Amino acid sequence: MKSHDFLKFCQAFLSIFVVEVFSVAQITSFSIISEYAADRDTLKFAADHPVKIYFFGNNLETIVALSFSRRPKKYLKDCDDDRFGESLKVTNSGTGIMMSVFSLPSDNCPRMLSICSKQLNKNGSLSWIHEEPIFPKYLSCETDGFNISGPLAWVLYGFMLTQSALFSGLNLGIMTLDVLTLKIMQQAGSPSEKKMADSVLPVRARGNLILCSLTMANVVVNVIISMLSDRLIGGTGWAIFYASIGILIFGEIIPQAICNRYSLLVASKTIPFTKFILYLTLPVAYPLSLVLDTILGEDMGKTFTRAKLAELIKQHGNLGFVDKDEVNIITGALSMNHRTVKEIMTPIDDVYMLSSKAVLDFETTNDIIAHGFTRIPIFENDRRRVKSVLNVKDLAFVDPNDKIPVSTICNFYKRTFITVPASKTLTDIFDEFRKGNTHLALVYADSPKSDLNANSNRLIGIVTMEDVIEEIMQEEIVDETDIFTDNKRKKKRSMRCPNMDLWPILNFQTGSRITPQLKIAVLRHLVANTIAFGPKYAHTLILQGFLNCSFAKEVMSDDTQSRSPALYEAGKESTNAIFTLQGSLIVEFPDTHLQFEAGAFTLFGEAMLANVNETFPVLPDEWNLEALLQTLGDKAKFTPDFNTQVTSDVLFLEVTAEKYLLIRYLSQKIQGGKFPLVF
Repeated sequence: MKSHDFLKFCQAFLSIFVVEVFSVAQITSFSIISEYAADRDTLKFAADHPVKIYFFGNNLETIVALSFSRRPKKYLKDCDDDRFGESLKVTNSGTGIMMSVFSLPSDNCPRMLSICSKQLNKNGSLSWIHEEPIFPKYLSCETDGFNISGPLAWVLYGFMLTQSALFSGLNLGIMTLDVLTLKIMQQAGSPSEKKMADSVLPVRARGNLILCSLTMANVVVNVIISMLSDRLIGGTGWAIFYASIGILIFGEIIPQAICNRYSLLVASKTIPFTKFILYLTLPVAYPLSLVLDTILGEDMGKTFTRAKLAELIKQHGNLGFVDKDEVNIITGALSMNHRTVKEIMTPIDDVYMLSSKAVLDFETTNDIIAHGFTRIPIFENDRRRVKSVLNVKDLAFVDPNDKIPVSTICNFYKRTFITVPASKTLTDIFDEFRKGNTHLALVYADSPKSDLNANSNRLIGIVTMEDVIEEIMQEEIVDETDIFTDNKRKKKRSMRCPNMDLWPILNFQTGSRITPQLKIAVLRHLVANTIAFGPKYAHTLILQGFLNCSFAKEVMSDDTQSRSPALYEAGKESTNAIFTLQGSLIVEFPDTHLQFEAGAFTLFGEAMLANVNETFPVLPDEWNLEALLQTLGDKAKFTPDFNTQVTSDVLFLEVTAEKYLLIRYLSQKIQGGKFPLVF
């Protein structure tokens, strides 16, 4: 308080004790017993808080009430029309001191107030008059910064909640869209995603700046919401509760849930507003962002290791966004860099190989074809001393009857191969295969450089281009010649007809007129194209033995005879089924006089064989041919409705019910793992 103000206060206080006769009461001074501030001749007090005020003056016992006026006037002027609000009750001490307690709301809080008193006149009437204290003269009502009331305050409260929601949602939504994700959307997104990513990326590139700006704006808005809540509800615990609930639900949870789901859409639609907030908070946010950039470094976006990227693809596959085959190929390619040749190679003991001394006769050639491999390692003396590779294409012009040594073919074509250590990665071996020099590599065990042993002692397996591609695709590639579907588990291929799983057919000299080449063709045809000799009823090994026996017969055509020999006559029972191997027959149906020519690989009498299979789906464990034939009875025969005439020399197989039952029985025993010893 300044010196001259202090003198005025003392003057007003001392005037109380001046002995004069006053006709009316006069307030010469007042004081507030609470937090207040003095500004010249005005005392300031806070709105919405109880204020205890003491008045000093003369004849105060005649004052029965007090009030305030917005318009100060001279002492004793009428105040009845100028005052506002309710009158204040007073307490007189009878010693020139009077006390009152009041509180003014912030929505009715004038900046300048003067004092009015209600006094008892000599005639007993009451009147309101203006008081004019010496010091201080006036009161001033102060708010906490907001002097908003009524509907406007609630409107502002709702607006601030929406701003809090927007800042909170944008903070999560924009920061969720890392730079790498936006770049991916720019290149691989839909047209709308590309457009939105183009607009968001320049802003998101300044990650720390956008973080500081939006967080700062969100904090400021939340503080305003708390102050408005305190103003609207009152400075109580309920104000804190409602402000917290409003910010939590409408300013945090709801907007973050929406923006997390539709982050790109929300961020792109609010780019102008976001830039405005950036410029508005730039003086404070920019220095903070520079500090964060220095400490944390550049924001590279969310990146993944190979393992994490593979797992990401798998999870997308589980959700149906990527096909299973695509998942296998992508994850297989990603795993190539840390998988080694040793994991996928075929062990050397399981490799089909040929000796360099082998001869390419019929038996060897058929064995090569039966195994179904395109490239065959050729060893010298020891299986671990591989010298060359034989390609099946090299056998195209080789006649088995010439019996050419394998070494001669290998020296002519000079097929190459590469050698790799077992620790070589699939990526490296794939690069070597792609160069086209060879698609087969020999795998050697890793050993120290000081190991002087020969490489032949360390050969552990082979690996092919197909093996690497299978690992990329994560499944086995099975072509028409493959016997195994997995070179690790040696799982055999499940085929409708095992026409490639042929046992070597030896050209036994048993009187058979069937050449080895014809045997192969016949065996494959019977297995693949007939039911009676298919895998269900006949085993390949038994059929081979059948072909090796003297079951083949030949009928010669004689042009000198008027009628060629007949194999079947219409209406005449026959006990034989015939399978033609060479030559041709004329088949005639007497009823219709239709004729056609039947050539090689035609089966007659299949009805009789079907009768056997229908009667005996499974044969008894004990072999008793007499009982079997007795059960068959007339079904062991069939009556053709056609005639056959031999027009050329015919070579054929003749099968009776007895022979077919024997084939069935032996096949059943082999398929059951039991070889018959006694018949």
